[in-house]
This record gives sequence, C-alpha cells and structure tokens, in this order.
Amino acid sequence: DAIGKDLNHFAMPVFLNEPLSILQKLCENFQYADLLNKAANEPDPHMRLAYVACFNIGGLTMNIHRAKKLFNPILFETYEYIDNNLNYRFIAEQVSHHPAISAFFAEGEGWNIYSNNNSKVDLSLTGSVEVRSTEKTYVNFSNFNEEINYTKPIYKMRNILSEPTLELYDKFWVKNNEGDECMVNLIPFTESKKIGNLIGEIKDIEGNIIFKFEGNWYDKIKIINTKNKEEKIIWELIKSCDKNNHYFQPYTFDLNNLT
Repeated sequence: DAIGKDLNHFAMPVFLNEPLSILQKLCENFQYADLLNKAANEPDPHMRLAYVACFNIGGLTMNIHRAKKLFNPILFETYEYIDNNLNYRFIAEQVSHHPAISAFFAEGEGWNIYSNNNSKVDLSLTGSVEVRSTEKTYVNFSNFNEEINYTKPIYKMRNILSEPTLELYDKFWVKNNEGDECMVNLIPFTESKKIGNLIGEIKDIEGNIIFKFEGNWYDKIKIINTKNKEEKIIWELIKSCDKNNHYFQPYTFDLNNLT
C-alpha cells in the first residue's frame, strides 16, 4: 500500500530500523565539523563556500549501503551531543509529528548552523527510495559577519531489498550574503556510468569563476584555483564499518554512548 506514496505517513515493522534515531542522524553529519572549524578561520570567502559545500556532501555520503529506516522520535523529544574533540555542541528536537520534522542547532568556535529535515520520501515499484529535501540550511560565521545558506541534492537508495546502493544526483547551491555562490552538480549514474562523480564551480558576485570542483563523493573532492591552477584536496570520505555493524562510521557508534 505504501508504493508511490510518502513513507512518512506509514508505520513500518521495527526490524527494518537501524539503531539510530532521526535526531541522532542529524548529528552524525558533524563528524565532518572540522570543515566548519576551518571555514570559521578562512579569510577567503570563496574557500569558505567550498568548505561548507563539502560539509553538505559529507552529511549525505554517510548513507552508503544503509537502507534501513531510522527510529522516529516522539513529539518534543530532544537529543543533545557535545564533542570536545571537534569542539562543537549540538541539540535537536522533534518539532512536528505529521509530517515528521526534526530541527537542529549546533555551534562551534566562530560558527553556528541550524536547519530541519523537512522532506518528501517516495517508494517506487522498482524497490528504490527517493528523498527530496525542501528545507535550507543556514551557517553563520561570526568572525566575518557572514551568513551562508545551502540546499541539498536528491537522495536515492536503490535495491533496498537486496544490496542497497546510494545515489546522489541533481545540483545544489551554496550562497553567502555578499552574492558569491557555489554550484555543485552530482552527476547521475545514467550519465557517467559511475556512482559518485561530481563537478562544480564557485563564482564571485560578478560571475567570475574563482574555483572549480572535481571528484567523487565515494572517495575525495579537490578544488582547483582557476588563476594559478593549484589543486587542493579539501574532503575525503570517512570509511564505514562492515555489514555486521550496520555500515556505521566509528563516529556513529558514539552517538549512543551515554557514558
């Protein structure tokens, strides 16, 4: 009965869940919080856009091979996490039951970020799940009096009943309040015949291309300076564990460690 409909409105058997709640899932993205720490001290506004773009990508790549459903929090449930190694603190709350929406706020030294997970989830006849996010995320850097916002690409999990694989595709934008913008194009498998390829560019307010993006979100991403052709790897995937550990990253296990 759920095929072709929004899965947020259906109760699912508990054995289809992984041992993580939606609130914890939002926090899981912050294993890449070092990118925000670097951006908070980066004088180049275009490099700040690049770091934020990679933080956005990192928060989606955690889902490689993870097709199980997350536990849905009860209304007004909260989750708080303080990380003394990456120097940030995080809090999330379930703010709506139908539709199920969680909101979060996090802050580190020189930055804060807030958003929610409002999205539409569809199940297709081919056994794939597609997620289209409808929210924006906002990042503020106090050292530069700057606000950056970004959107998310389309997230699709294929073969959820056998060997699930993640595909991200479509474009997303990262923009600051000065008019600079970053566009990243996640190339569909049907076009590149390889999952994970991406390209992108960062433009100033006048439309000049300052940096170019190249790479693969299954591996690493580099940025290229269009003037001097210098290349720099600014993001690498944190490898996940095996199937017996739910394909979690080591960071994910600590989200349930109440000691």
